[in-house]
Amino acid sequence: MVHTSRSMNLIPLATISVDWVPVTVAVQVAHDVSNPCGLEPMQLLNIVHPKPASWTELVDALQEELPSATIVLLRDWVQALELHDENDVSALEAYPAIKLKQFFNHLAYMVASQVTGGSMFDTNKATEASVTLRNMPMADRRSIRDWCSV
Repeated sequence: MVHTSRSMNLIPLATISVDWVPVTVAVQVAHDVSNPCGLEPMQLLNIVHPKPASWTELVDALQEELPSATIVLLRDWVQALELHDENDVSALEAYPAIKLKQFFNHLAYMVASQVTGGSMFDTNKATEASVTLRNMPMADRRSIRDWCSV
């Protein structure tokens, strides 16, 4: 989303939480639960941030990275994304969020449906099984800025 926002010069605004985790954390969580004690075999866990941040913090961090970008509603950002052909290699390079178009459409639908607040996912089993998630600090402006500057 960050790279695509940079390419479109648009920052999406929404009223949902940011519960994403960096890929390095997701890998560590997968390692933590690869031989879990007390979990049933083949149990699925939600790897999302157990202490999410507000979308406003994401917007603030993106504004620092992209000071000339325009802030638009998430649904408008998704509509701008959909103008690009997902089968065009150069479009995929410039707008990698095209690969997650359904995900962003779902987020836009949730925002329009007034689904707000904390994570959509139950993280109890995951935080129980993973010391990495259990000890993860709250997502704050600094961590979000680190995600945005990649």
